[in-house]
Amino acid sequence: DGCEYRIAGEQWQDYPVFTDLEANTSYTFEVRHKCETNKSGNTTFFDLASEISTVEATTLDGIMASVQINYRGMMIGNLYYGLHEGENVIDVNKLVMDYGFIAASEEDEFVTVNAERIDGELMPEQDVILNVEMIELADDGSVVPVNAEDYSFTVLYLDVEKNEIVDEQSSNFVMPGILSEEELNIPDDYELQGDFFTENAEIPYLGYCDGVWRVYYSEITLGVLVAEPSTDPTDAPTDAPTDAPTDVPTDAPTDVPTDAPTDTPTNAPTDALTTQPTGSTDVSLNTKGEQPKEQKPAGEAEGKGDNVYTGENRELVSIMVCAFAVSAAFIVGLGLRRRKENR
Repeated sequence: DGCEYRIAGEQWQDYPVFTDLEANTSYTFEVRHKCETNKSGNTTFFDLASEISTVEATTLDGIMASVQINYRGMMIGNLYYGLHEGENVIDVNKLVMDYGFIAASEEDEFVTVNAERIDGELMPEQDVILNVEMIELADDGSVVPVNAEDYSFTVLYLDVEKNEIVDEQSSNFVMPGILSEEELNIPDDYELQGDFFTENAEIPYLGYCDGVWRVYYSEITLGVLVAEPSTDPTDAPTDAPTDAPTDVPTDAPTDVPTDAPTDTPTNAPTDALTTQPTGSTDVSLNTKGEQPKEQKPAGEAEGKGDNVYTGENRELVSIMVCAFAVSAAFIVGLGLRRRKENR
């Protein structure tokens, strides 16, 4: 304390941070105790500035890279950190402690990041993510761990059409920073009036100041409207009956007989002829008036290659069969007669 700093030949300043420096350039930095005056009654005492101490330093060719800050797996913000070409080691506690955080574990205290040139541009080889926990500073300067869940806020939900409070909820923060819409428990059948952030200037905020975390705007009122019925067909209940229940019979039940019955018509002659499949030489004659055991369905009897005769052709077949039987009987009789004569 009480020191001032400068680059050699430039103006003194109260803080040891210098910006807008050229890369790969050597600078001479100077520091001294600044001149002070003290009064005691009518007497003024002057403390002259101390002698100047100097230090030589060369800047590196680097970039300001975005560093992501995660609190218990949730991203809460970004910081910027200077990286030079090659290996960089980030001291996490040194970087985040002024913001009310500390490394989440001993393994997270130091993060190594490599930067290399890609197409002439210096880039970090991987995303830089720092895992942190919240802290406060005690009066003696020691670190006290705290949790976001330790801090709460209250939301009053106002039905803007009826101008009445329909719900009041007290909730705890999930993470530090400004409250998100996802953390709200909006009453059933209601929706927020307008956009959450544009319609509400005073949104609960968990922020760090002077070594402690504080809730700003710990109680707010949000306007809500009755939610419009959903018109999305995907919102329809899955157990709703369909227009075509599965137990309703179809227009063509399987047990209804077709227009072409398979049984023989009643006007068919009783001496119906049945045949074997095409290519068979066996022929059987049904003389008992019974239905054949195998018969083609109606409408298929006249197909090509089928040995089935219907209609007028049956009479011709009957005549031919009768003629064949008479001829056979004549031949058999003639044979018997000749055998008799030979005896």
